[in-house]
Amino acid sequence: MKEAEEDTIHEYLDSLLAELVGIELLEQFTEQPYYVSILGVVSYLSEHIDSCSTKKVKRNVFRAIDLCKKLQDFYRG
Repeated sequence: MKEAEEDTIHEYLDSLLAELVGIELLEQFTEQPYYVSILGVVSYLSEHIDSCSTKKVKRNVFRAIDLCKKLQDFYRG
């Protein structure tokens, strides 16, 4: 979306952040460092997407993907 200069990137990030923060299971995840890091990455991008280079956005997106995989592995056991 950043590379394509999509106008909807702000709405997408805000929606994703609202979903991550607003889930009912948040209390279970507050102690989970992977989840907190994912929130941090999405929150940062939501606030700073216009001033971030495409390279920086990609790095953060891949970091968030890696954190999601670690979180998934943690809960799958």
